[in-house]
Amino acid sequence: MSRVTAFLRLIRFGNLLIILLLFHMLYIWYSRKFFLRFIELFGSTPLMSYTTLLLLAFSVILIAAAGYIINDYFDIRTDHLNRPENVIAGKYFSRKSLIFMNLFLNIIGIFLGFVSAYLSGHLSLGLVYVLAAAILLFYSSHLKKYPWIGNLVVALLIGFLPILFYMHALSFYHKNQSPISTHELLLWGKFFKFILLYGVFAFLLNLVREIIKDLEDMEGDRLTGALTIPIKYGVDAAKIFAFLINLILFILIAFVTYNTFRLNKVIDATYLMFLLLHLLLNFITGLLILRSKEKKDYHRVSTWLKLVMFFGLCMPLLVPMQ
Repeated sequence: MSRVTAFLRLIRFGNLLIILLLFHMLYIWYSRKFFLRFIELFGSTPLMSYTTLLLLAFSVILIAAAGYIINDYFDIRTDHLNRPENVIAGKYFSRKSLIFMNLFLNIIGIFLGFVSAYLSGHLSLGLVYVLAAAILLFYSSHLKKYPWIGNLVVALLIGFLPILFYMHALSFYHKNQSPISTHELLLWGKFFKFILLYGVFAFLLNLVREIIKDLEDMEGDRLTGALTIPIKYGVDAAKIFAFLINLILFILIAFVTYNTFRLNKVIDATYLMFLLLHLLLNFITGLLILRSKEKKDYHRVSTWLKLVMFFGLCMPLLVPMQ
């Protein structure tokens, strides 16, 4: 394996592409649906630039990459036990170089975050990026060893990304369109409902995946003294937790599907098919979780959840602006 390939695996390049796609999906909905409705109701209105979107996205990507690197730094021993054939940290890159890469990527990521915050109109938004980098460092060094806390932190950070986009978009609008009328705020409220729903979906899916990853890595985690959910509560309990969280997600999607029928006289067939297919994917996820017994089964579920996440990312392309 070349060092370039090893580096791409170290920073989880595929996961970073998903983050980039997430922000682009949100920007498409914001610019082509929400923004057009604003023009329809209120006339000309300021639109956050694509440049700001890219700065925001790459700031998050660089900080996430730094987080993956420092996570592997602290997990060298565990990874040798769980995935000896896939070890990157300590094999292709020294511990000293991992620290340097983490620091470098965090500095550039935080800088881009402050630039995007400045362009959005509120420099204080840049503090969010500083906090995110600090949380990822503390997670890798301390939190991930404890049940629930570490899992919730990672899932919350992912679920917060749509809200971060919303904060930048609203900040930009506030900078260029003040004061904001009550009717405008109501439309921004509808936008936030969509953003919040999108974030909750991302949070629940990632929480399920975090528990599945704990099940997959249980052997190495136990030998290194980590107290993850399956180690503290047992394998069956961890599977039930993952199943119940996935069930909550299934119920939420079913509720959205029901509301689509109830509130719309004319239903977009593509959007409806998307919701029904998402229900099917989550139903299959629940079955896979219950039927999993060995490490290879948990790895299969984890890979399947990536597919479900990728599918869910496409939601902004289909959701109509009410």
